[in-house]
Amino acid sequence: MSRNKDFEKQLEFWKLLKTNQLKSPNEFTIGMGDLIRKAREEKGLSQAQLAKIMNKRQGTISDVENGKYEIGILTLVHFAVELQKPISSFFPPNLFTEKWTSDANTPFEKEVLEFAKFVEPIGDKEFVLKILEDLENYFYKQMDMEIHPEEYMQPPNDENE
Repeated sequence: MSRNKDFEKQLEFWKLLKTNQLKSPNEFTIGMGDLIRKAREEKGLSQAQLAKIMNKRQGTISDVENGKYEIGILTLVHFAVELQKPISSFFPPNLFTEKWTSDANTPFEKEVLEFAKFVEPIGDKEFVLKILEDLENYFYKQMDMEIHPEEYMQPPNDENE
């Protein structure tokens, strides 16, 4: 799809949302349902098992996964807790949502964030933070050396004096 058609599609979505005319299923609820289904499957749970854990009907889980049902924030938090995923992982990567659901905007930032999510529960957080702090200091010094090279020049070594 071209950028223009994507933009027009997004504009139409937001127009319907702002005027309370957006009905389910829609692109957002379908995308969210797909992401919830994938997270459930990654955990190795059936819809019935997840329904029991969440004290919901299996049909409700099915409706959510098929985008037929728009869930509230507390239900979304419940999915996130039970499926051990950040809430933002259930927002489809379209319709401008990535800008509002993630502090990581570049591929590098996303990779670092994923690494941090891995390290936090099992790694030495203080050690990793110290390494990152040292890297930050190194880069600041490199930048400063480029801006003010005269401050880092070594005086000539006069051995004849």
